[in-house]
Amino acid sequence: MSMTEMPVVASALLINEVGLHARPAVKLTQLAKSFAATVELALEPDGPWVDAKSPVRIMRVKAVKGTLLHFRASGSDADAAVGALVHLVARGFDVRRRGPEAVSVPLPWWEAPVGAPAPSPTPAAL
Repeated sequence: MSMTEMPVVASALLINEVGLHARPAVKLTQLAKSFAATVELALEPDGPWVDAKSPVRIMRVKAVKGTLLHFRASGSDADAAVGALVHLVARGFDVRRRGPEAVSVPLPWWEAPVGAPAPSPTPAAL
């Protein structure tokens, strides 16, 4: 990050029951990797910062439910990257409760983020 470039920063409260374990960490890093911006995450506003595109580094954060995650990005699409990551965390990583365990399920089309690809029809729906 250059000294003249101001990073885009935002925070989001971790609301999912299991915290930032493997599945949410992978979702977060996959989303971060979809942007050209340099994207980082921290548990404190002043760091230490970790590369949000590294699944191993994100899993090492070991954030639990109720933790405030801080995002920082710089680059041409930094605004979009931070916005998308904050939205993912705010949605609970799209994890829905079913039975005794939380499972990851696709969002219904009316809850999906704008610009998300439409789900493919199931054979039963054809």
